[in-house]
Amino acid sequence: MKEKLTCAPVIVSPNWNLPFELMCDASDFTVGAVLGQKDGKNFHPIYFASKTLNPSQQKYTITEKELMAVVFAFDKFRSYLILSKTIVYTDHSALRHLFKKQDAKPRLIRWILLLQEFDIEIKDRKGTGNVSADHLSRIENEEISDDSEVDDNFPGETLMEINTKDEPWFADFANYLVGDIIPKRMTYQQKNNFFSDIKHYFLEEPFLFKEKLLKEKELEIADLKACLSLKEAKVAEAICLCGQIVNVEAAKAARACELESLKGRNVTLESESVAKDAEIANLSQNLSQLQLSCDDLSIKASNFECEKDKLND
Repeated sequence: MKEKLTCAPVIVSPNWNLPFELMCDASDFTVGAVLGQKDGKNFHPIYFASKTLNPSQQKYTITEKELMAVVFAFDKFRSYLILSKTIVYTDHSALRHLFKKQDAKPRLIRWILLLQEFDIEIKDRKGTGNVSADHLSRIENEEISDDSEVDDNFPGETLMEINTKDEPWFADFANYLVGDIIPKRMTYQQKNNFFSDIKHYFLEEPFLFKEKLLKEKELEIADLKACLSLKEAKVAEAICLCGQIVNVEAAKAARACELESLKGRNVTLESESVAKDAEIANLSQNLSQLQLSCDDLSIKASNFECEKDKLND
């Protein structure tokens, strides 16, 4: 006994060549399940699970609670059991005959139909032989209570509804904004999500807008404008710098032209000075020739006077 109390059971990996065994039990407040496989005479556990019932589930009959424990276990261990043979052990013998009963409650019939997709065999076992599941079904912990309902939806049920639905995804939002029409096919959680999402939508006929997307687009446009303004400022600065460089180059070119002009004027003055000197030299030469001519005329005049005097004598 001490060894059993101090040693935890060893959890093993599943052997897909062996059938699975599922031990289920329910109490007034909790359901428990143990998944395992038997190798020879020894049972090896694979998974332990339990769920605290919510107030509405606590009002179920004992048969409904026992069957709900089985449905909970198959939903929890679906990935293990979907294509394998499963032997279910329960201490409620009525479950074995419930699958053949046709006048059961609608909830029981729905759960039975849900279990039809599994290869399931139900066997009776007393509570003394189902100790682990019985213990899990009596552990009540309000701090970790799972108030969610048992998933009793048929596989592919939602998928078939999606395939046959012709309305666009935003039809519910548009109908609510136009005529306050609340979709009836939604669950309680889906309605909460719907009213949380509808706050971000507004209608401007004939268009439906989402506020968050518009804000994001406005921010993107503002960032783009800021980038463009920054680029324009950089371009203007570059143009200004280019203008300054051009002005400096133009000033340099003007100075060079002015220097060239001054050099040309200096050359012109020098050439004019040389021409004036040549003209003065030419005039001096002409003046000398005139003086010589005057001297010759004076001599000729003197000679003429002499000859005239001679003739008079």
